[in-house]
Amino acid sequence: MYPRLMLCTLSCAALIFAQQDRGLITGAVKDSSGLMIPGATVSVTRNETNAVNRATSSSSGDYTFPSLEVGTYTIRVEREGFKSAVAKDIIVNASGAVRADITLEVGATQQSIEVQAAAVQVQTENARIQTAVANRLVDQLPLVVGGQLRSPFDLALLAPEVKAPNDGNNNFAIGGGQAATYGVSLDGVSSNTGRALQTQWAAMNTPSLDAISEFTVESNGFKAEYGRAQGGQMSFVSKSGTNTFHGNLFEFLRNDALDAAFYNKAAKKPVYKQHDFGGTFGGPVLIPKLYNGKNRTFFF
Repeated sequence: MYPRLMLCTLSCAALIFAQQDRGLITGAVKDSSGLMIPGATVSVTRNETNAVNRATSSSSGDYTFPSLEVGTYTIRVEREGFKSAVAKDIIVNASGAVRADITLEVGATQQSIEVQAAAVQVQTENARIQTAVANRLVDQLPLVVGGQLRSPFDLALLAPEVKAPNDGNNNFAIGGGQAATYGVSLDGVSSNTGRALQTQWAAMNTPSLDAISEFTVESNGFKAEYGRAQGGQMSFVSKSGTNTFHGNLFEFLRNDALDAAFYNKAAKKPVYKQHDFGGTFGGPVLIPKLYNGKNRTFFF
């Protein structure tokens, strides 16, 4: 009875499409003179999984792809009478908005021009103040901080609008908000707790940092669906499988045999032995001769 109940719960959870952790790509399709081009076919492809979304530019030449997963995207725009345009390396962060305007040149559709995405210096899509911490930085930060297991809140302190004076467990705050009034979400689901949002308790609702793809810290202009958050909101996104197999193994070791002696040689070193270890693995679902999940089904 219990295994069946567990499987049912997991199946139902898979049907919940949370939006808070997603990002969007928006922009306009223009010709070389700056006039808007309606009716252009726009497709965005997530490089990690080859998942494709398609849309058509509006009568005013605009297009928007909401609810996109975190990742790197390629945009392709086609319109009869114009060369196809391809924009690469469009990075979508959690809860982020990216603007990519595309210019088409007159020519045959079979011809194409390639545009490298340029970094946007000023965010003009909204008034949000956001700091994104990408997977590479998450992986390279120390595994253990202050003798305790690494917490996502340790990483959030990298954002300039985050402060944790004195006891960060109780006084952690974002922006101009009061202590312990921040919001936390994992894959769009709230991770808040009822214990005055102490960081030690909220961290228990998030996965190991090796299972986090990236996270963002927002101190202004965050979406209304975040609800009770005051001052700021943290959005964590867990890793997912891709079209290639990836994984890692790690161990953090501390042992008094490796510690230096006290300046007073008569003092005995305290016994200290600590092991923290684990690993991750993800990729496409492959069942030989039965199912090939590349571009469709993934695990992590």
